[in-house]
Amino acid sequence: MALAVAGVAWGGLATTGAQAATGSSTQATVSVAPVGTGWTAAIRHEYAADDGMGSLVVVSPQGQTRTLGAVADYERVYDVSADGRHVLTASIGIDEVTATVWDTRTGAASPFTYTFDATWQPMLLAFGGDGLLLSTDAGVQTRSITGGAARSLGLPVKAYTVSPDGSQIFSSKTPGPATVALSSWDASTGDLGWSWVIPAAYADNDTACTVSQQWDAGSSALDCSKIDADGTRASQSFRLGAGGSVSELTPADSAWALATTPRRTAWRHSPESGAACNQFGVLTGVTLSAVPTMPIERCAADYTVSGADSRTAWVVQTTYADIGGQIGESSLKAYDTVTNKVRVLAGSGSPSGGVITDARTVDGHH
Repeated sequence: MALAVAGVAWGGLATTGAQAATGSSTQATVSVAPVGTGWTAAIRHEYAADDGMGSLVVVSPQGQTRTLGAVADYERVYDVSADGRHVLTASIGIDEVTATVWDTRTGAASPFTYTFDATWQPMLLAFGGDGLLLSTDAGVQTRSITGGAARSLGLPVKAYTVSPDGSQIFSSKTPGPATVALSSWDASTGDLGWSWVIPAAYADNDTACTVSQQWDAGSSALDCSKIDADGTRASQSFRLGAGGSVSELTPADSAWALATTPRRTAWRHSPESGAACNQFGVLTGVTLSAVPTMPIERCAADYTVSGADSRTAWVVQTTYADIGGQIGESSLKAYDTVTNKVRVLAGSGSPSGGVITDARTVDGHH
């Protein structure tokens, strides 16, 4: 979640064929160019998430793509460090997680493995604290940036997210026992910070609430969802302020807000009963409208927001083949809320080709 960035190297970073095949470290002559909002760390495959040909790539705001190294099938991008220097990826096995910290300046990959059963419980893995924050079978730990020197924060194993600068941990509500409040803790000391009462409509068993982003300098956004009695899904965002204040960002039964202007973008689970896709568009009142080249009716595509700043939203758009559920096309797109135009940056329909299966964009909010 820590995606605020100060600067990161770009020019000259490359990976040889042998290094891409093994994921070994890369030595390269690199020019130090300031990088900010709009740069994306993404997982790129040739055909599908299980094709054995995945790689971690960095995509510029103009759509230039550079490869850092090979990744395993179904490996995901979990975070980008606050200074943009490191990317954190992981693949999940049986009772075990293999995480890798990538240096965006040198291309070096530092993998480490730890014990955690992520089959039936959410997994925290992010930059923060002493370097990294992760959930283990023994509870939440903070570790050095290379995954060593573990230290317990005294928090139980449960659902959490992390602030963009890695300084705060937020609890989340998952479907299950009723939960009436969320809290924050200092990511270095484990000391309790603020607590917020969950809005009553989302405090019972079949609901979920997650602190998704820093909304502005003094507040965070809470995204909640629930399944109504008729099987339809409802989504709504709230603002969490200092002192425990909670206020609506979007109306009930609408979508999860992104802090873009002049058009307010948002996304949500499709509200249709039994639908298994996410929708992205422009929110007006409770109505979510599609943007150019990104249809939302009848699960025409599935959308995952990788980031958003005050003007642009970055989204992975995926369509699936009619047979077997394999990916048909998947690309990273940037939607400009001022011009109402969409650009394809990576994956299907871009010069780099392939398909994008996961991404995190530097935006200062997530």
